[in-house]
Parts: sequence; C-alpha cells; structure tokens
Amino acid sequence: MKKLLAASLFRLAVMSAHLTKAAMFARLRLTAGSGAPAILTDICTTDLLQILEQEGVLAYQASPSSLLANMDDMKVFFLTPNDRKALQAYIGFCSDQSEELEKLNAWNRTHCYSRAYLDDEGDAVLMLDLDMEGGVTRERIVDFIRTVYVSLRTFDEFLRTGDWDVHGQADGDDLPAVIGTGTMSIWKH
Repeated sequence: MKKLLAASLFRLAVMSAHLTKAAMFARLRLTAGSGAPAILTDICTTDLLQILEQEGVLAYQASPSSLLANMDDMKVFFLTPNDRKALQAYIGFCSDQSEELEKLNAWNRTHCYSRAYLDDEGDAVLMLDLDMEGGVTRERIVDFIRTVYVSLRTFDEFLRTGDWDVHGQADGDDLPAVIGTGTMSIWKH
C-alpha cells in the first residue's frame, strides 16, 4: 500500500511539474505584460502587417502568405511560408546582368544577414531570412525589419556605386524615427 501511494504521489508530482512547465511556457508565449517578453514561434501576415504599421511602414496584403511594403520608395515583399515558422524579405532590383554577378559575389563574400543573386530574368535580388524556430520576440521581428531597411539602402547604393558604406550611413545613424536608430549594421568582414 505504501509503495502504491508513493508511486501515485510520484506520478502526481511529475504531472504537476510538466503542467507547471507547460503553463510557464504558455505564459511566456502569450503575455508580455508580466515583464518577460512574449515568445513567438510563428507569424501570420496579419500579425506582421500590424507590426509593420506600428513601425511606420506602409504595407498591404499581396497574397495569403505575403505582404508588399514600401521602404524608401522601394518595394519589399515579406513572405511567410505555409508553416509560418520563418519570415523572408525579398527585394528585386532592375540591373544590368553583364557586370552584376561579380558585384553580387562581392556582396555575398563581405556581408552577413542577407544574400544576393540574379533571378531568372537577370535582375539582382536581395533576400533576408528570419528563422522563428525555437521562438523570437516581437523586438527581434522589429530588428529584422530594421535590418531589411538598412540592407536595401546599402545594397541599392552598392549596386549603383560598388561602395557599401553609403556615405557613413550603413550603421543606421540616420534611420527615420519610425524605423528606429541604433547600431543596426550590415557587417563587413
């Protein structure tokens, strides 16, 4: 009888620990008001549109899994795959294919957080990804949006001049207030 009671108490303690742990993670994911930021493991276009608008970025729903945003008069597609566990930014640039491949390779060798390539029509494309597997905060999504903004400005200048410093602006010092300020940067190695 004592063994049965002890085994039952042990199972109850284990279940309680699992429930407490599950409740703790649910609380982290669903509430940000308790001091701990909400952890998001996926994002839909509706939630992303709300974040973009709160950050002062004009955007609209282009399809069930994509938004089209206007950043510095440039079109940026924000894409959410079917499982919504990632966020991608896609920016296309009209370009001359003959000299672009060397520039794109130079960009990819010297920059983090983004990749550049030629699309099927020979135009330059800049892509950025945010993996949400394991969870991210809303602040990390805002940081990703800022990285997209700095990247598109830096990449546009790089394509036009071959220089990625953008006259000292690559560190984000002159970003508009609605996008934010700070030391967001595209790292050169």
